[in-house]
Amino acid sequence: MKIIYSVIMSLLLLIMIMGEAGSAVREINNDRFPQVGFLNYGEVSCASFILKHGVIATAKHCFTHHDIDELNFDPKKVKIRFAKKGGNIDIDPLTLEGEDILKLIMDRGSNDIAYIIYKREKTEEIMDLSSFEINDNKDVEDGMEVFRAGFPMGFNHVFDKVITSGCSFSGKTDFFQPTITDPGYEGMLFDTDCPAWYGDSGGPVFSSRMGDNGEEITIIHGVLSHTFDVDFAGNIREDAMDSDLIGEFVKTSMFTPFNLASDLDTALEEEESLYNERTPEVVEIPASEVDKPISETPDKPTVEDEVESTESILDKIISLLEKLMELLKKLLNLLS
Repeated sequence: MKIIYSVIMSLLLLIMIMGEAGSAVREINNDRFPQVGFLNYGEVSCASFILKHGVIATAKHCFTHHDIDELNFDPKKVKIRFAKKGGNIDIDPLTLEGEDILKLIMDRGSNDIAYIIYKREKTEEIMDLSSFEINDNKDVEDGMEVFRAGFPMGFNHVFDKVITSGCSFSGKTDFFQPTITDPGYEGMLFDTDCPAWYGDSGGPVFSSRMGDNGEEITIIHGVLSHTFDVDFAGNIREDAMDSDLIGEFVKTSMFTPFNLASDLDTALEEEESLYNERTPEVVEIPASEVDKPISETPDKPTVEDEVESTESILDKIISLLEKLMELLKKLLNLLS
């Protein structure tokens, strides 16, 4: 009976959430997409995600809106938490902080993308990123189905990862210029009907396809920025907000795509360079030298060898002296 009751309650919860958030579905799932983490920089809170081991992507505005740039960025203030299986970002998370964080790179293109370089050794043995691709060169198609992950910090689920699915790209693109209350966001932004809330900014926007072997491939298209549903002052409109059992949300959100990024390759190459600097190349000894018998190694001269060498030199000196004496005798004979 308890199992049946749990199933019924779960279905009711799902129906309520779908009814309140339109066709999109928000669900708590801390185990899915383990590479999506919660980033704190002082009082700043944003979502973030691993592009490759050693490189994390997030929203540029998470820093620029707080007057943080590459020069005054302090790695010691960063804490990025990833939920382990069965937990969340508050219960025994995998944490990147302190010396794990190496540098911040702001993408120089007209976009809302930033990269954090960290020590790849912290995650490469733990997370499998093989089923993920980055779309950095193809257009996002109108009506394409998308889904996303983040940490909206709902009043009931502050530390939980929320997956939002059943969304699509509306086909609308626009700029978000500075307003009275909002500094604005760089570059062309792509609108979706994915609900989101504060704490989701910087998270990934995905789609999926089937691989050649029938496996699901997740494609990362961009970074969540904000919403177009604001008033003239830049505040989120009340009619665009709602709530469900997870917490508050705004009904639409927009993202900045990686195909507008200028420094994605730069960030990947910079991480590789830093990794090579702290990981000295191991000099391989040729197999012929490794397997070489000890007997083939030149022996150190013994005392007997040194004595024999000395006697040989003395014999040569005596022989030269004898020849010199003979020459002297001949010379005397000639003079006499």
